[in-house]
Amino acid sequence: DFIDIFSSGLRITDSTVENYMRFEGKSSMRIYPNPVVNQLHFMYRTALGTSAEAVVYNAQGISVKQRWCNPYDGSAFTIDVSDLPSGFYTLRIIEKDHVVSSKFHKE
Repeated sequence: DFIDIFSSGLRITDSTVENYMRFEGKSSMRIYPNPVVNQLHFMYRTALGTSAEAVVYNAQGISVKQRWCNPYDGSAFTIDVSDLPSGFYTLRIIEKDHVVSSKFHKE
């Protein structure tokens, strides 16, 4: 599904390709494909101008993957999830005290 979250509300539309989240018009994240098989791609545009940590959590809340990124210009990043078992996961971008997250399904 394609999900937009704005500070003014929630809008859900059909899409099997990506989730896109925007918080308060400051930072934005887009992940694709969803569901994913091998490579999870994400774009993150920062509002704070600092490096960020991308962390994948399993359904139990345990960190299973992580990487650092410098998302100054909305660059694309990739996390290899091919070794993870099928299930639901959360990608969380942590930048100072600002956190953006999106759920995805690993097939």
